Amino acid sequence: MSQSRAWVTKEVVYDWYTNNFVPQVKQHYNEIKLTVKDLILLDNAPGHPDKEELILKTADGYVEALYFAENTTTLIQPMDQNVIETLKARYKKHLLTDIVSQPNADITSLLRQFNIKDAIVNAAFAWRQVRFLTLIKSWENIWPENPLLPKKDGNKNKSQDNNNDFAMKLKFYKNLWKIFVELVLDDNLNADLLDEEIIKAITEPVDDMMQEASEARFTVNYDEAVSAANT
Repeated sequence: MSQSRAWVTKEVVYDWYTNNFVPQVKQHYNEIKLTVKDLILLDNAPGHPDKEELILKTADGYVEALYFAENTTTLIQPMDQNVIETLKARYKKHLLTDIVSQPNADITSLLRQFNIKDAIVNAAFAWRQVRFLTLIKSWENIWPENPLLPKKDGNKNKSQDNNNDFAMKLKFYKNLWKIFVELVLDDNLNADLLDEEIIKAITEPVDDMMQEASEARFTVNYDEAVSAANT
């Protein structure tokens, strides 16, 4: 199934839920010898069927769909609590790494050769890099009593120091990255990247060298930055 703008549609979701999700859920529970009992959470995205259109509960009552209340998705939807954002950042970082690792190749040609299989492999690689803790913390807003959540130490002074240090790193990387984008990346590659996603992809992880560089608070002029980027 495909759609010109890659958006999911109500018809696709309905068909997937009825003919893929429900049968596969039941098969999985049968294989692990557990009673079938499953709940899928949906938000009010335009591509999701309306409540009246989707059979919320199967005839046997073992599989059920539940919709979030309106305008609450960004607050309580687990996947929106940094899971999707982290996955996208890892994906884009891996893609950019592949591109800059071939400095003599033409970027436009590389992107044209990038096919669906490459995208799937890249997505799988990015998903493996999403930390288990990220998934646990994604439920914090709707399950604050989760015993797996790490305890907060309440050390405000240490947190404040870390925030100041991170702000310095962020400024350093942001300036360097803007120059890199202007010199190396074309408009097509950069069109759908948000500044926050680019910065996050580049600032994780920060190694010891960048730690010392940010603390030194040095500055470089444009020509020096260009020369460094070319090198």
